[in-house]
Amino acid sequence: MSLPHSLFLVIFGASGDLTRRKLMPALIKIHNGKRFPEHFAIIGCARTAYTDETYRAYLKEELIKFGFLTKEEMETLDDFLSTVHYQSMDPADETTYFLLNDRLKELSPQYENNGNYLFYLATPPLLYELIPKCLHDAGLLKKPGLKRIIVEKPFGYDLASAQKLNKIYAAYFKEEDIYRIDHFSGQGNGAEYYGDPFWKYYLRTDMEP
Repeated sequence: MSLPHSLFLVIFGASGDLTRRKLMPALIKIHNGKRFPEHFAIIGCARTAYTDETYRAYLKEELIKFGFLTKEEMETLDDFLSTVHYQSMDPADETTYFLLNDRLKELSPQYENNGNYLFYLATPPLLYELIPKCLHDAGLLKKPGLKRIIVEKPFGYDLASAQKLNKIYAAYFKEEDIYRIDHFSGQGNGAEYYGDPFWKYYLRTDMEP
């Protein structure tokens, strides 16, 4: 199973607790294990007015303060953070998605990225209905490239609301490109959940873009 040459991991809710306490520690482990594509970048999105530099500083402070990192991870932290970028936007405001589209296009030459985007929704569930449509309307789901999306629980609050969400996502993504996950499912700390083989599965290139 091969990985794509390049990938942007776009995290909505990048200033939130889930990103700080679960995603970033896990992503550092994947980075140190050299399991990312050759050209890889993380683009955090949230309403907080960070720049690339101030967001990296925020993450570094939080990761060190809460003791999430091993000695080896501390030594490679700056190298990992150099792959992290930030776009201030409001995921609830459809007009700000064009800012994200412009930023991804701006970063694409640096990372040799031809439209391979993995979207991660670390947001309140009330945004789950809105984000796919906003991505589409802003041109962020256009080919070429892989377009996949990861949605944290809860995916709906009952059968009817889950079925409604399924219809919304099916309008913009193929089923095999939608990942509904629970990072607490049988895990001790969450970090292992985002490693192999799951990471490689949702980046697999043997499925047609």
